[in-house]
Order: sequence, then C-alpha cells, then structure tokens
Amino acid sequence: MSRIVTIVNGSDNLASVVLMSGGAALGMSGVTRVQIHVDDADSTVIDSDVISMTWGTLIDGEYPIQFKGDDAELAAGIYRDCAVRIFDSTSTDGLVWVDPLTLVVE
Repeated sequence: MSRIVTIVNGSDNLASVVLMSGGAALGMSGVTRVQIHVDDADSTVIDSDVISMTWGTLIDGEYPIQFKGDDAELAAGIYRDCAVRIFDSTSTDGLVWVDPLTLVVE
C-alpha cells in the first residue's frame, strides 16, 4: 500500500515521510543519507546530499524524514511508486525501502 505525501510548492511547508517496519516507526539514528527516487530512470532524485533534510528526531512517536517541499524542485503533479533509499554504515550502497511512496505536488 502506497503512502501519500503532499508537497506544497511556494510555501515553507515541510514534507514528512515516516518509514514503518513491523507496524512501528523505523528508528533513523544510524542513517547517514536519504534519497527519494521519483522515477524509475532515477533521473529525478531528492537527495539529502543536495537539499537539507532532517531525520532521527522523535516527533509524536515517529522519526520523520523532513524537507521543505520547494527544495525538491518538482513540478505540480502526482508522482507514484517513488522509492526511498536509506544509507547507513552497513548499507553504504543504500537500502531501498519496499513500501512505495506517492508524492502529490500542489
């Protein structure tokens, strides 16, 4: 089941993505980098090495990956089946999260 994240262009709203594992929010303290692959060709990637993202801070029992929607520089539209890839000291090539993500950009 795809999760839906809304990005509002032209605002300071934060986009927030929570990764779940076994029904609980995944702890993000060891994560060193996050990417959101917007298309299958990997030509559009939202990357924490390029834009400012935060994660690892507990908010309401979850560890959201957050970034300003405008920083993603996506045109308005619906982007389905986006893949989230997380990196840490043991997954230096990245671990693709199996739960797809839908981005709705307004």
